[in-house]
Amino acid sequence: MAIQFFKEPTGPVIPMYNNMIYEFYSDIGDGVRATVKISSYTFEISGNKGLFHFNAKDVFNVLMNKFGFRDDIIVELPQNFVQPDFNLWNSYDINFKIFQLNGASDSLDKPCAISKAVVQLYDPTYEEAEKIRIYLPSNDTLKHATFFEGYPFDVPVYSNIARTVTVTNKKTSSSILIQLAKGVNRVFISSGPNESQGFESLMPLYLGKNELEFSFTEGSVSEKANIIIDKKPVDCGTYLKWFNASGAWSYWKFSPVYSKKVNTKILDEINNDFSNVDKTVSPTIVTGIQTKPEMSLNSGYLNVDEQRLVSDLFTSPKVFIYTNEIHQKFFEEDFKEVQVKPGSREVFNSKLETREFQVDIMLAEQYRQTYAG
Repeated sequence: MAIQFFKEPTGPVIPMYNNMIYEFYSDIGDGVRATVKISSYTFEISGNKGLFHFNAKDVFNVLMNKFGFRDDIIVELPQNFVQPDFNLWNSYDINFKIFQLNGASDSLDKPCAISKAVVQLYDPTYEEAEKIRIYLPSNDTLKHATFFEGYPFDVPVYSNIARTVTVTNKKTSSSILIQLAKGVNRVFISSGPNESQGFESLMPLYLGKNELEFSFTEGSVSEKANIIIDKKPVDCGTYLKWFNASGAWSYWKFSPVYSKKVNTKILDEINNDFSNVDKTVSPTIVTGIQTKPEMSLNSGYLNVDEQRLVSDLFTSPKVFIYTNEIHQKFFEEDFKEVQVKPGSREVFNSKLETREFQVDIMLAEQYRQTYAG
């Protein structure tokens, strides 16, 4: 007896925020019930004429979101610029078991790799390497990112197994070897300061565009993943980090020119009208003011690839603002959570090769000075 599948998710890595539907049956007869076990969770399901249907999406949403979108990866030592991030990817074995009316049963284990990505219905489709790829939004296999010197910045590289990879700067033909763990590895081009043992000490990036190629050859199999990194010189500004649709982190430095406003609201007023008018200072007492600041940021002029990168910010579930100084080693607490102000906005116009984005972000509510009463 063997378990067969009508439907199952395809691809080397399954995006966890899309449906993960499995339809399966036994090839020797109609099973009466089935169980699906993922990690410590077991689900019993009934079939329809021997066909069983199971959507694993919600299960992996629980398993993979124990810490939400927390980013606790930091670079302790500059030479350790490759950091595996198991918050972004994990592998599981799903056990499928079908029971027959006579008590017989059969089971099958299916391995699957899960990422914290999401795919939209109208996203462009293109063939990517199965064993190595870069987790950044794109319309094709050549990814794009901008590196602002002096700020933390990483490239998320997926590898299906632990392996040594050659990184080649095609602008200079220089190359280095790095070790990738199985899963998503964050290659920190910079952790903030100019480091004598960091990535750029081994492979300097020149101002302007540098095409990096991550490649390996194993026997007759050779695969590669490419990214163009546009390096910008040191400059001040507002630096944001957000969780992108590809299931990793993106960055952008906005113009140093910005505006800030506060939205205020009276918490409560207490009646204080207990004296004659000549002895009254105020007929009411305000207990405190609720204050929520906002910042309006400008992206500067963006080309099409930069527009695609930054527009992903508007739909991100987690956005941070960087509060440390330029050229300083970063820590987790240097990134403070903010929210992009909701609303309708144009994110693409085919008539415009370059354009600016204005991004309004809502900061955390300010601490209050209140009247106890």
